[in-house]
Amino acid sequence: MTPLQRARRTWNGVGTRLQRPVRHPAPLWPLALGWNVFVALIVVLTVVSFVLLDAPLQYLLRQDIGNLQEFFGYVTRFGSSDWVLWGCGVAVIGLSFLNWSTVASRSRTLAREVFADALFALSATAVSGTAVSLIKNTIGRARPRYLDELGPFHFDFAAFDASFASFPSGHSTTFGAVAMTGALLLPRAWPVFLVLGALGGVSRAFVGAHYISDILVGLAFGAIFTLLMARWLARKGLMFRCEPGQILPRRRRLLRPRLPKGRAPDHA
Repeated sequence: MTPLQRARRTWNGVGTRLQRPVRHPAPLWPLALGWNVFVALIVVLTVVSFVLLDAPLQYLLRQDIGNLQEFFGYVTRFGSSDWVLWGCGVAVIGLSFLNWSTVASRSRTLAREVFADALFALSATAVSGTAVSLIKNTIGRARPRYLDELGPFHFDFAAFDASFASFPSGHSTTFGAVAMTGALLLPRAWPVFLVLGALGGVSRAFVGAHYISDILVGLAFGAIFTLLMARWLARKGLMFRCEPGQILPRRRRLLRPRLPKGRAPDHA
């Protein structure tokens, strides 16, 4: 079988699995907090930020803040989706050409899980980023650099100009999607990903690229999109499993210790 035929077979397998009927008919919304309460909370926070915080915080951040400016200028670079798309894309494409039959069982498990994780991260980042790019260019909110000239409430609808594409933040959407991906795949480390996502979002305000309300909506959009995508897969029995009020990754065999033959794992 040629590499191209192996890739076609791999992608046919992916397509077949995604077309599975729902095997676990749990509610689509995965959190214990109702979706209407969650959306209402996001809307209230966004409106409060929009009306009361956006302009004052921008004026405050224009002051000399020394090393913080440099630090957040570095952090904000990771909000560009390029590194996710290129890194995950190379992994997905490379593994799709793999001759699975020649790989040892444990290595094959590892390769399949890396392929699935990379494809999930790639899809969540690419689709949410594309959607938010269309939304923010249609809304056309002026960037903070026009605060003195136009104020915080200026909109140029469907301008499709980077200067009028502030709401929601595209970089924050990437931070939200990547942080949620990490929290879903490694749920015990969710506080770490929460902090990293928040730092990434805040960096957009420190570099003067976005208002706080832009960042809140961007983070929420990326995180919620990724969460619902994981829930959709869980309902089909893929990658994740449904639990009351939460979503967890399926047991990952590559993380289990290899035991000698005939020895059972210890139980506490």
